Amino acid sequence: GSAADDISKAVANIGLEELRCIISSTMLRSLLQGKTKSRNQIWANSIAVAICCRLLSRYTEFSAGELFLCGLLHDVGKLVMIRRAPVEYEKVLRIVGSDGIPFVEAEERVFEVNHVEVGQWVAESWNFPPCVISAIAGHHLSWPSESTSKGKNTPLPYVVKVADIIAHSSGIGHSIGSRGLEKSCIEQVPAAFDQLAIQPSEREPLVSSLKRKFETESDLYQPEEVS
Repeated sequence: GSAADDISKAVANIGLEELRCIISSTMLRSLLQGKTKSRNQIWANSIAVAICCRLLSRYTEFSAGELFLCGLLHDVGKLVMIRRAPVEYEKVLRIVGSDGIPFVEAEERVFEVNHVEVGQWVAESWNFPPCVISAIAGHHLSWPSESTSKGKNTPLPYVVKVADIIAHSSGIGHSIGSRGLEKSCIEQVPAAFDQLAIQPSEREPLVSSLKRKFETESDLYQPEEVS
């Protein structure tokens, strides 16, 4: 089947086999080829966000599989940018790490386009499911102001945003020199937990669980080497 069929299957049933289909599918394989430091770092963070999304599913109306997939692919725009211009993307990582400004701003400085725009374009041309397109487009939006969009009613892109902030603030998938980014995410953590109405007593165990699962699972989501 096509990559889009593989993805739809994985949304329905997030078994390891389906995930392997996606990750070895031509679309992602081409993006994950060639080990560069920046690509490894972005992919490690994508895996951390995916695992965190799965852990957060019980606070939401969404399935663990759907959220995992959205977390895994939310930064596909960064992977495309790295594939096309690895040297320039290293500049983006340096700016983000030292100044603590958002990726979107650093990318616009270097490229005049950002990973959200690139990601949406790629997701639409590859026929990603609508949930993934919305996660890519919306994971940097400001928190919703209406109380009706909080807790269990949090829209999907904001669940991915919560997972992204938790993963970054925990330093998962970061290289040395990302202190600026980590610090700015740590400041956003209370608002992220509040968005999903996660009680203070549950926060520390959630982060510990994320770190543990990342250590045991991240190798499963590495693409097979193409001989």
